[in-house]
Amino acid sequence: DAPIDGMAVTLAVHNGRAALYFDRARVDAATAALLLRRLEAICARVAEGETRLDAIRALPAREVRRLLQGWNATKSTYDSSQTMHGAIEAQMEKTPDDVALVFEDQSLSYGALDQLSRKVAGQLRAAGIGPGSNVALCLPRGFDLVIGALAILRAGGAYLPLDPDYPKDRLAHCISDSRAGVILTNAALAGKLPDSEATVLLISDLQARGEDGPVDGEAGPGDLAYLIYTSGSTGLPKGVMVEHRNVVNFFHAMDAFIDRDQGRNWMAVTSLAFDISVLELFYTLSRGFRVVISGDETRAAISNGPLRGGAG
Repeated sequence: DAPIDGMAVTLAVHNGRAALYFDRARVDAATAALLLRRLEAICARVAEGETRLDAIRALPAREVRRLLQGWNATKSTYDSSQTMHGAIEAQMEKTPDDVALVFEDQSLSYGALDQLSRKVAGQLRAAGIGPGSNVALCLPRGFDLVIGALAILRAGGAYLPLDPDYPKDRLAHCISDSRAGVILTNAALAGKLPDSEATVLLISDLQARGEDGPVDGEAGPGDLAYLIYTSGSTGLPKGVMVEHRNVVNFFHAMDAFIDRDQGRNWMAVTSLAFDISVLELFYTLSRGFRVVISGDETRAAISNGPLRGGAG
């Protein structure tokens, strides 16, 4: 007897014929037709008699083409030679007087961000940082957090975010596992860092000693931009390594989804140790947004609790 009461879909076979019944309240006609085509494809392969059951493809050829070719046709043209920091440098040169960052009651222009990050980047280069160098970054939320990350990139290195609120054993593992040779931090946090072989540099010292000159860290699209550690819920935290070309491709892809004409203000709420921060802080800066960095109290109010995370 068909259809069977309570079932969304019923396949009835009788006297060599099959019929598909479906509940229109739960399944639309297009979905039912799709299921029917899949069943027809399976039955046709079974009828051949020579195909192993585990080799039978449930999808008809037309659907396979749509999935693998139609929906996967995402290739587009963009400047693939650009780097993560290069995209931001282009914006800083274009709009030096525009506000780049807002934190509490202070603001920082794109021009000032350019100058401060260049000073720190120059000192990092002098300390031996370049492509292939992983630099741990442990700073509170504020201007220095962005300046530090951008300076590491401009020096050619890859930044490893260390959230000051994370347990010491996690920070120690990230520093050791990444083989970070330098930790960029401030005076308040330097004494709270776990013991390691890394050289500790204070961002205030680098800003004070730095000169306002050009910096070429020589990083290219294939060099590492940053690495973020997973939560470690299935074992030890693992470092996810992201190259400049990955980030630039992501930036280009986001252009199709973010309407930059609707508003130029963006609130950054997530930890730098969480991968969505790349969108909140660096995609936005590369596209000329005014980025409002929320403090810890603001983040807690927005999320009804602390915002923490990792990659994956």
